[in-house]
Amino acid sequence: MSELCEFFKRLFCKSADKAADKEKQNHELVENLIRLEEELKKRDEIIAQMRREYEDLARKLAEEKTRHYDEALENHFSRIVNRLATLVTLAHGVRNNLKVEPEDFADQIFFFEKELIAAGLEPIGKPGETVEFDVALHQPINAGIISDGAKVIVKIQGYKFRGKVLAKAIVAGTEG
Repeated sequence: MSELCEFFKRLFCKSADKAADKEKQNHELVENLIRLEEELKKRDEIIAQMRREYEDLARKLAEEKTRHYDEALENHFSRIVNRLATLVTLAHGVRNNLKVEPEDFADQIFFFEKELIAAGLEPIGKPGETVEFDVALHQPINAGIISDGAKVIVKIQGYKFRGKVLAKAIVAGTEG
């Protein structure tokens, strides 16, 4: 009978051990799942915080760009406002038939051009200059056709800004 008792003991002990192992595995799986959920929650919180920080930085950058733009514009205006006042005064003098020297007008105009060039405006030709015709930069003064590369005379200067043509130079052919 002792052998039979031993047999049942071993049988039940093995079953109990297997059940205990399964219980232990289930417990470990649940603990891992809880740990992973906590890590996921922390990551979500970190991502949400990073988004808030990014949005805050983007807003600050936009504000900073606006502030710098406004300061640059104010700086340009402060450099030209006195010349503008002089030019307007000269124009009123002309309208009121007062004696105004053409050289005074020219000085003010060239001052403005110099300031705009310093800010990045690029002249296309100079009045009276002979250049090779480029349809991207030049507009014929008359309806005639001018071939690319043909010699032309700049009548009215044009302008570019950052490579973009704002106003083509008005040109005429050299013949005739």
